[in-house]
Amino acid sequence: MNTSKNILIGCLCFFLFGFQSKKDTDPNLEGTWKLVSYKYGLEKEFSDVIPFIEYRKIVTKTHFTWVSYLESGRDVIGAGGGTYFIKGGKYVETADFFHPMGKDIIGTSTAFDFELDGGRWKISGTIKAVSLDPKTGKHDKVEQIRLEEVWERI
Repeated sequence: MNTSKNILIGCLCFFLFGFQSKKDTDPNLEGTWKLVSYKYGLEKEFSDVIPFIEYRKIVTKTHFTWVSYLESGRDVIGAGGGTYFIKGGKYVETADFFHPMGKDIIGTSTAFDFELDGGRWKISGTIKAVSLDPKTGKHDKVEQIRLEEVWERI
């Protein structure tokens, strides 16, 4: 009797949790990624990442976190994270937190076209870009900017 009960509980757990992760996420994205090249705005060609700045993105079944920091590890330049899902061929991020203060970014969703090519993940889309007022240190405007990035699995 206990065996039947355990099988029933196991099947129920698989049904509740197993199908959800397959439907809403792409397990090939899970892991740690390093930004290797990018194109922002109207740039025509990709640029390599500046050697003394590191960019990482960690993706789980339902969440992502990114951080940029000096190679020494002493200073964080930016960070953000939240939830994501894949739907209609788009990778869609929703920001739960953003540093430096991204008050106009938190809670917004951004849809990216994406492509997995071996150990490389290419994303492209339009993101919000925040400008700081140098006199007050506060954000004074938010604009849209085109982004294309190439991440490499590490």
